[in-house]
Amino acid sequence: MNLPSVTIDSARRVVILRFVGVVTLETFVEGREAIQREPGWSPRLAHVFDFTGVTDLAISTQAIRQLASAPPVFDRSLPQILVAQRGSFEYGIATMFGALASDQRNVHVVESMDAAWAILAASGFTRA
Repeated sequence: MNLPSVTIDSARRVVILRFVGVVTLETFVEGREAIQREPGWSPRLAHVFDFTGVTDLAISTQAIRQLASAPPVFDRSLPQILVAQRGSFEYGIATMFGALASDQRNVHVVESMDAAWAILAASGFTRA
């Protein structure tokens, strides 16, 4: 399984998960469990999911619904930012997830890490 790489920056209160290659429902489920075991992890971190390195998102619409309805592991008031190239399949899936999860998460879908950092800055998080 190709789990995302995880960068936790406790000083800035941000965790970044970078997905690469083929991503499946299992990638998300295993990644969700693995991140909570990372040193420095806290539900009080803003979180960015970077999908720009994904080559294939092998996930069904039903799986997206399942993920969107799952209880969040992060504080629901903090930004959850999904980064994917506009016009890509991943961007469409991220947008669908955002719409389905908007009642229980503070979801943003953007097309670059610069845009993600702009949202974080507007929410009081800092960039190095």
